[in-house]
Amino acid sequence: MTYRKPERQPYRGTELSLAIAIDFGITFSGASWALLEPGQIPEIMDVSGYQGQEFQASSTKVPTVIYYDAQGVVKAVGGEIYDPELISEAKEERWTKIERFKPLLKPSNQNDSLISAPIAPLPQGKLVIDVVGDFLGYMFRSALDHFQQQVMDGNSFMERVKNKVIYVLSFDNGWDTFQQDCMRRAAISGGLVPDTDDGRSRIHFVSEAEASLRWCLANGVLKRTLMVGDRVVVIDAGANTITTSSYDVTGLSPLSFRESRASNGR
Repeated sequence: MTYRKPERQPYRGTELSLAIAIDFGITFSGASWALLEPGQIPEIMDVSGYQGQEFQASSTKVPTVIYYDAQGVVKAVGGEIYDPELISEAKEERWTKIERFKPLLKPSNQNDSLISAPIAPLPQGKLVIDVVGDFLGYMFRSALDHFQQQVMDGNSFMERVKNKVIYVLSFDNGWDTFQQDCMRRAAISGGLVPDTDDGRSRIHFVSEAEASLRWCLANGVLKRTLMVGDRVVVIDAGANTITTSSYDVTGLSPLSFRESRASNGR
């Protein structure tokens, strides 16, 4: 028996919902969403045309950057930093530009040499969870704006699903439950969900390694069929790091993998 690329299956839930995925990166980030309608096959839509990048309507990535004023108030995020008038104002008002802040969440045993540039100091009175929350909030609002623009009567749909939105956040290979808890708290801080049991339960995580593997499978990158015992190696060449992940195929129906070698990067 061999495995072939599957067709996407209809949503098996019983209630209308919305899934939003956020890929929070060191230098660039992205988001996507899918409307979940019972019995319908979800269509995954990449968010594009972020605020400040309207002239790049096809761009699905934004810089992971935030500008704060002297009081720690967010003045610009992501694509908004490209505005020439804003750049001029930032210099005049001496706003603080925060970038490369994601590694502040990393485990203490992770190699600092993976980061090629120094991490900017945080604004006074701001914790890393606050900064991550501000950025996740921007990505969340951008995804909602895109959803409402792309879906007919999107505002009405949003009213129906606003308390049922499911979030999938990517996290670095080698991170553990502590970092996931930090990101969950940041999501609450950013307004994605309320600080309740129900809100916290709607936050899900996927490692970058697993996300890469599933993307390869879903998009037909593997040009041959899979069999039990096969090993799949995924190389993710990012702007700052190159990571490799290795998985053994342990089952085909359903498809299952076992990590055969811990993800590593450099």
